[in-house]
Amino acid sequence: MKYSVRVLDARLNAIRDAIGPAPTLTIYSGKGVLARIKLPDQWLGDAKGGAISSVGPWRGKVFAGGDATRFSIGNNDIQGLVGKELQLKFGPKLLEGTDVIIDKFMLRAGNG
Repeated sequence: MKYSVRVLDARLNAIRDAIGPAPTLTIYSGKGVLARIKLPDQWLGDAKGGAISSVGPWRGKVFAGGDATRFSIGNNDIQGLVGKELQLKFGPKLLEGTDVIIDKFMLRAGNG
């Protein structure tokens, strides 16, 4: 089944709206939680062309060092892999007490 870009954009906007403003981004290693970042109220913009992107950089403090491998947003509403769906500015190795910065996050709607 194929969807128009208008329908794909509506689907992405609905995902953003269902999660709501200011969700929490949690970054994990294979052993546990490395960082939790409260995202801004407007954490994603409006979908365009079948994709929706973060608004501004997201930043927070690392409270446990380790290699970031996966992430979740909200109450596990969005889950993915660090380095694939989520790009960390300084790479996946996080050091306790340092800043973690996400310059850009994007969700793409696919046809399939």
